[in-house]
Amino acid sequence: MLAAKMLWLMFLCPSNTGAVSKRGSIERVFSWCGYKIDEVTRDRYLSDNVLTGVGSSGTAYNTMRWRELVYLIRFTELFLKLDKPKKEELLNNYIKFAQLLIQVPDNENRQLRHML
Repeated sequence: MLAAKMLWLMFLCPSNTGAVSKRGSIERVFSWCGYKIDEVTRDRYLSDNVLTGVGSSGTAYNTMRWRELVYLIRFTELFLKLDKPKKEELLNNYIKFAQLLIQVPDNENRQLRHML
């Protein structure tokens, strides 16, 4: 379930992958946990409008998606270790947030850093 949610986050920005393909990937991974996505959740988070994207990602973002997912996992691990005031500070200050991203291994090679 967590992997499906991470894929959803990774799919929010790219516009050069269609919503149908994104939705299919998310639903396929989500199905591995044995649950189905209810219609309300599907309409809210997996609609064409939500999954349209805002800009083109490079080819490697899709062909090396696993590397972007590893990056997101490492970022999430780092972020969740912080206390609540520090998280709020980072989420309200994009420069400090970017400085946190620099600490994530392989940051300079990941396109997801720009999306985050």
